[in-house]
Amino acid sequence: MGPCRTREAGRDGRSHVQPGLKCILTDGLRWIYGLFAQLMTLPGCGAAVGSSSNPGGQAVTEISSAMRGVRFLAPSAAIAALALLAVGGCSSGGSTSGSAKESASSPSSPVGQTYASKAFAVPLTITVPASFKAQPNSDTRTFLTWVTGSSENDGRFHRVRFLLPVSLYRPGQTVAERLPKDYLTYLRGLSGQGLTLADEKQITVDGHRATLMTVTTEHSLDGSMGCPQAQVALAAEDCFGPQPEVASRVAVIDVSRRTLVSWASINKGASDESAFFAEYEAMLKSVQFR
Repeated sequence: MGPCRTREAGRDGRSHVQPGLKCILTDGLRWIYGLFAQLMTLPGCGAAVGSSSNPGGQAVTEISSAMRGVRFLAPSAAIAALALLAVGGCSSGGSTSGSAKESASSPSSPVGQTYASKAFAVPLTITVPASFKAQPNSDTRTFLTWVTGSSENDGRFHRVRFLLPVSLYRPGQTVAERLPKDYLTYLRGLSGQGLTLADEKQITVDGHRATLMTVTTEHSLDGSMGCPQAQVALAAEDCFGPQPEVASRVAVIDVSRRTLVSWASINKGASDESAFFAEYEAMLKSVQFR
């Protein structure tokens, strides 16, 4: 008799030949056990067949021993069980790997683009937030600026300025004068002219000392912060100064013995004032002088 033609004693005491289908199922079970043993080699599935921790393929032997009492098993059920194990990955290691891949592929939130000044006399590189276009509205030897919204103070706007003032107009004066040696003391002195300074603190901008403060005013102080050109070139209203409808966060920065005045301005009372000022401070932290 072949391996699938064995004789067995039946209940009637007679000898019977084992049906071929039964042999096929038995061989099929052995094949399925082999697949199951191979599955044990997946990450997190225990000792691998023939591994250093399981020499000689003990996983197959143990599984076969555990299953000796099973004479018949529907092949479809066995295959379904194996499929579930394979999909499950045998352990949390598989799902962890998938989660890691998803995290690695998730895009990060945009933080803006880097801009390197072209004409500004104090060359700098700065990260421009996504709320502005990367290219500035102006980049000249003494003036660098980004603007969104209305160009007039009666509309909604966000502005960021960097100014190397050449001259300025003191309140009530019609003739411009040279920049004072102590610009910060001069600016603080404008409090007697209706200027309000608040939330002052000391910071550094790329290692250079700076004073940061919030500036508001009761009335126009045209030209009091500075002009980007020589005294005779611009009138006071064509220069820069605090306005009653505007709130500004101003930084006075000492860069190589030059006064660099920077500020962010927004409509006074705007709901996003605090968020915009925080965004501006992040811009200052990103500045690198070249």
